[in-house]
Amino acid sequence: MSTTRTTLMAVLLALAGLAGGSDHVAAQAGYPPPAPGMAPPSFGNPTQQHFDILRQRDSERRAFDGFQHSQQREADRSLETLRRQQRDQQRLRDADRRRGREADEARTAPGLAVQGHSRRGPLTAAERDRINRAATRSRSAGTPSIMIEDRPRRR
Repeated sequence: MSTTRTTLMAVLLALAGLAGGSDHVAAQAGYPPPAPGMAPPSFGNPTQQHFDILRQRDSERRAFDGFQHSQQREADRSLETLRRQQRDQQRLRDADRRRGREADEARTAPGLAVQGHSRRGPLTAAERDRINRAATRSRSAGTPSIMIEDRPRRR
């Protein structure tokens, strides 16, 4: 009976050790296995362990610095791409404005009063009528007139 009792106790202790002792197994040296490039834990030479740890830290620092540099390069590249896109958009807007100004200048005949400035002396009655007809045509066509006409001068 005592051998049965001893055997039973041994089995119960083994089961309890397996069920509750998994932390103990995980804490053993070599478990979990070290990552590639990492020094395996050992109980051997403490000087060797010290230099292994220093090498690991150095390689980790180099890897981290490389990662930071690559992130910085990527951020710089993205920023340069954004700047290039903004410059292209600005060039397109400037070109559109320039074309619009050239088209407006082409529509206005020389000597017409544009934006309050006259290129030559006062307008004749025929020129004033032509300007009024052109302004009426542009308003009826649905495009707003950009011309600011001079008021008739008093005599």
